[in-house]
Amino acid sequence: MNAPRSNLALRIITALVILPVVLTLIWVPALEAGFAVLVAFIALTTLHEFLNLLRVRHIPTHEPTAHLGALALVAAAAYWGDTTHLNAALLVAIVASGFASIVTAPPSAAGISGAFGALVYTAWCPTHVLLLHQFNPEGPGLVMFLAVTVVLTDTAAYFVGKAIGRHPLAPVVSPKKTWEGAIGGLVFAVAGALAIHGLARRFGWSVYPDWTPLRYALTAAALSVVAQVSDLVKSAVKRDAGVKDSGHLLPGHGGALDRFDGFLFAAPVLYYMAVF
Repeated sequence: MNAPRSNLALRIITALVILPVVLTLIWVPALEAGFAVLVAFIALTTLHEFLNLLRVRHIPTHEPTAHLGALALVAAAAYWGDTTHLNAALLVAIVASGFASIVTAPPSAAGISGAFGALVYTAWCPTHVLLLHQFNPEGPGLVMFLAVTVVLTDTAAYFVGKAIGRHPLAPVVSPKKTWEGAIGGLVFAVAGALAIHGLARRFGWSVYPDWTPLRYALTAAALSVVAQVSDLVKSAVKRDAGVKDSGHLLPGHGGALDRFDGFLFAAPVLYYMAVF
């Protein structure tokens, strides 16, 4: 009876311990290198957990090459800060990973495809957070906007779904997720975005984009949808591997992939919405 409640308390405690560190790295300009290290750690850890899920299904990949590729992606984003170098690094990483998968293990279409997908999903996608952070002067504000939108989506979807959820969203992949929860997550994400807009205008916070309220709302809605899709992708891989959590890095949250899955698709979506 008390297990779910104690697990929720553990999740909150973990978040309260990590949150000040993350906020400091986002907002203190002198710690930009530290923020890059944080993104690199998240990318490498989520990649490792994703490849572990493939290993459970006996899908062979060459992990050292994949990890080196992920580091190259983060380095390209941190040093050059543009998608041209990031995508060039992705191409090199994919070619190297494909070659390593062929020459070091029995040929496996699933292994090669899994390695490619892992690099895109868990390395290329989150490195866009670094690109967002380098926007001047709105970088930290964009990263905060991303974080607030994804966290509100995840939290509201859980509690709304638990309270009034009746219609399964994807019963085969994640039986506990509901349409009511998904809509609740979207509504709260939009509300959070409008709150940021209102506060930024009220107090003159120039670190947030000078967008209209409608654009804030539409951007948050798009991020909420893709964050939930990203969560379902992770759930599908975990269900195929027959595991509950992708890892045990964060007490109460599971692995890094469990905690940061929503950011993976949302980060590049916000980046390109901000650029265009």
